[in-house]
Amino acid sequence: MSNTPIIYPYHIILPQDLREILQCLQACGYRAYVIGGCVRDSLLGVSPKDWDIATNAHPNTICEIFAHKPNLKLIHTGAKYGTIGVCINATCYEITTFRGDGIYLDSRHPNCVRFVEHLCEDVMRRDFSINALAYSESEGILDYVNGVQDLNHKRLVCVGEAHIRFGEDSLRILRAVRFRATLGFALDSHTKDALLSLYPHIATLPVERIRLELDKTLMGAYVGASFQEYIEVFAYLFAHLARDSYAHFCSALLESVAHIHLLDSLELRYVWLLHTLPHDTRTAIIENLRFSNNQKTHIFSLFALLSHALPNNDSTILRLLSRFGAQNVCDALELWTLLYGDLGMLPKQVHTLLKHGCYEIKSLNINGEIIKTLADICEGKTIGIVLQTLLDEVIEQKLTNTTHSLIQRTQELLHQIQG
Repeated sequence: MSNTPIIYPYHIILPQDLREILQCLQACGYRAYVIGGCVRDSLLGVSPKDWDIATNAHPNTICEIFAHKPNLKLIHTGAKYGTIGVCINATCYEITTFRGDGIYLDSRHPNCVRFVEHLCEDVMRRDFSINALAYSESEGILDYVNGVQDLNHKRLVCVGEAHIRFGEDSLRILRAVRFRATLGFALDSHTKDALLSLYPHIATLPVERIRLELDKTLMGAYVGASFQEYIEVFAYLFAHLARDSYAHFCSALLESVAHIHLLDSLELRYVWLLHTLPHDTRTAIIENLRFSNNQKTHIFSLFALLSHALPNNDSTILRLLSRFGAQNVCDALELWTLLYGDLGMLPKQVHTLLKHGCYEIKSLNINGEIIKTLADICEGKTIGIVLQTLLDEVIEQKLTNTTHSLIQRTQELLHQIQG
């Protein structure tokens, strides 16, 4: 790496609040740049989700500069790593002092950081060359590590020695396969060799960090290519999450991932990816990835629907709608299409029954208030039993959903229940 950067006279449009933060630092005599993924995304024509700033101002100085600015809030939680958050108009910008990292004892955090004076020293601690580009409006892009060239050639290259970078933070291994999936970039030979040598270290990562990278990977436009090239990594990862043996994961994941790009939602992609695995295995993976209760209910419902035979009549469709809900059945249509191909008239049947069918108690042409008028004493539990029985019989087409028929059948049921 040269101490003198290649300078590219590119212009990046920065948010006005960000420009003012940079100008405040520069007006106080400090150097300040936007850096990292926001520069990468800008050069790729993608709107950055976050903007990070690097400066030679120390954290205490940053706080002094912005402490008395109106409508600003300072966040100090990252101060021990040299990072101060400056929040303005509901957006938080992280300002980090140029730094070098100490030894990574836990494959995640350096045991210490040391502040440095020059941007070129800060760049050397970063993961990939495409994430090590800095920008200022007055200078343009500052590139110490051939990041622009790698970006143009769709190439993912570690900054410095790849084994060291991956050894410092095992998450970088998952970030590498994620960038392969989202950007379609190929790993250079040194980066790839180091990744394939060190990937078992991902087992030490907190599941929250694994989940975040997996989510982004599965939604990538090149997820199939990433799995095919790095199936050992993904098979090892899912075996680790399942607390299961590694052997049978490779073929199962490769078979499923081939068509995963045809699904739009993240949860459907997880379901399709894992659906050929044994029930207990895929359940363990979903549980260990710590989805929310609502997400788990959705995913487990889709696993059940995917293993269900295709419904072939109105009653079967209505039963599924009643048991699993409209959204889950509609999502299952996407999965069934991948599994079986052309579903014929089934999608139209489902949507017709969604519009006109009765598969919920609230769609019955009778309610608890009407039932109360049919008996002198009628507890809530009894009303619930009657309504569920009526719904079941309407779904099975043993009963028509008319008020007259439902009242008549209710009277029979109350007579049976009350003796």
